Amino acid sequence: MKEFDHVRLLTNKYIDEGIKYGDIGVILEDYGDGHFEVEFSDYRTGSGFTIVLSSFHQDELEFVDDETANKIMNASKSKEQYDFSKHIIEDNDE
Repeated sequence: MKEFDHVRLLTNKYIDEGIKYGDIGVILEDYGDGHFEVEFSDYRTGSGFTIVLSSFHQDELEFVDDETANKIMNASKSKEQYDFSKHIIEDNDE
């Protein structure tokens, strides 16, 4: 993962801050220690207002390609349920 990549949140521990599992954010900075500064915006209403701008550990995030991120965000705008199982990313670098 690198700066300006779309990422999907893989936890619900930030639900009180306004983001939940599956929400899409953008990496703004890679701190180089497994942490990333990520912005989560209000893409559901199209306002673009920042909901959360904070540091997240790499284990809480998953890279999402631009096409998939756009599909997820557009499905959320129309209140459709997005099937994440269609876009499982396998890590073959082990």
